[in-house]
Amino acid sequence: MGHLKQAKLAMFLIAALSGLLLGARELANAAPGERANQSDIAAQAQSSLDFETYRTRIEPIFLKTREGGVRCYDCHSALPTRLRLERLSDGSSSWTEQQSRRNFSVVSKLVTPADPLKSRLLLHPLSPEAGGDPTHAGGKFWKSQDDPEWRLIADWV
Repeated sequence: MGHLKQAKLAMFLIAALSGLLLGARELANAAPGERANQSDIAAQAQSSLDFETYRTRIEPIFLKTREGGVRCYDCHSALPTRLRLERLSDGSSSWTEQQSRRNFSVVSKLVTPADPLKSRLLLHPLSPEAGGDPTHAGGKFWKSQDDPEWRLIADWV
């Protein structure tokens, strides 16, 4: 691996770990009732979201190669983040249905049904200037809410 690519990967991992620490602190500071409410929201989200749309249109976004040669999958299958994706089987370029169902369960906890602007899945990679939150260690992939990927996920939510 070239020195530049190694340096980019190291910076990316440092940023990702920083984001993890912030998320862990936020969760630890949440009141017990707030954590229970988050579980209720996740159950509601999963029941109102369409799995087939997720599997065929949303999930492939996590495998798309981004600027710098990284994919959402690269960190979110290896690091203990809220969006923890299943590892792909050796030699596979997509998930099995069972793996997709587990991913769907995780992703469902990161959306607020019918309210994309309260959905962590949409806010983390969205530029703060477009309404996103300031923290996503992996970078800001969407510069506006008009980005086709952002719209696709927002419409699914």
